[in-house]
Amino acid sequence: KRQLQSGPASPIRFVPHLPATDVRKARQHTRLFLQAGYEGAVLRCFDNQYAPGQRSKSMIKIVPWIDSEFRVLRFIRGPGAASSKTTAKSAKTTKKGKKKAAAKKTKKAAPPQQQAKVINSVELITEDGVIFRAHVGVPAGVAKEWLAMDKGGKLTGVYATVRYPRQTARGVPRFGVVKGIRGKSKRWFL
Repeated sequence: KRQLQSGPASPIRFVPHLPATDVRKARQHTRLFLQAGYEGAVLRCFDNQYAPGQRSKSMIKIVPWIDSEFRVLRFIRGPGAASSKTTAKSAKTTKKGKKKAAAKKTKKAAPPQQQAKVINSVELITEDGVIFRAHVGVPAGVAKEWLAMDKGGKLTGVYATVRYPRQTARGVPRFGVVKGIRGKSKRWFL
């Protein structure tokens, strides 16, 4: 307990807790925490029992998301979720009924020609000229359409909608995910 109360330099701090009897109150409290500099709020059931080393099924973290548009510089191709191949080896049972080898999963990198077909992230630029990358959060089929349309850099300069919980001190979206692409005119979206 003494370590927890060692002052403002301590990495562990007590945080305020307030009862919320409905969703309206929970949202109200979350706004207060955001104004105080917290990234969000954690809701938990009143009779929640803490279990060390386990995830709690009676707690939820509330972090508001922000959507903003940024100009696309380029698509970054390379290893992504679709670029690795998972293989499973099944366990064999001996005559005595014992397992000879446990089931094992191994990851093998996809061939370079397949990796080039995967969008890993998008390089974007803020209005202040800061360049950053955001992961792609769309189905693989949509990402392939983007690659097909980007032949010769045709999508450079269009706008991407990025979803993120907050910005860094430099004004860059933290944990940004690209949700969609908007064309040069406001009439078309991808």
